[in-house]
Amino acid sequence: TCALPICTDIPWKNTVKYLGVYYDKELTWKEQITKIASKSNQQLGRLYPLINSQSKLNLRQKLTIYKTLIRPILTYATPTWSKASKTRLTHLAIIQNKYLRIATNAPWFMRNTQLQRDLNISPLIQFIRETSTKFFAEATTHQNPAGNQAFYVPDLWPLKQ
Repeated sequence: TCALPICTDIPWKNTVKYLGVYYDKELTWKEQITKIASKSNQQLGRLYPLINSQSKLNLRQKLTIYKTLIRPILTYATPTWSKASKTRLTHLAIIQNKYLRIATNAPWFMRNTQLQRDLNISPLIQFIRETSTKFFAEATTHQNPAGNQAFYVPDLWPLKQ
């Protein structure tokens, strides 16, 4: 029953977009990560002429492009969806690895971990977890007491290495 003059039922949706983040009914983050992967792959395609082996840019400039144009897409609103399954997050890590391989013209036998270590780039899943942990830690020590309670999250991750 509705007391308003115009009443309509709000239809159920499996996914809803709010502030650029896709929330699905069971919080699996499938749609969110699929959209992020699609958007970052499109950006990678646009940037390919700047980052491939024939590019005149040096490696430092290519890494700056990654950090300013690709990684923000991959990590937008991470505190919201950072608890997604490792399988889903791996889809995003693949894009990071793809970019780094193209930018460095790395041979096929070079491991991604070695590439990330040499370039001083955190693995994406680790970066997402660190960023989210830092966000929640800072939010709980904020000056506003209401904010402190709103963001309290006990024991975020038992980080497995």
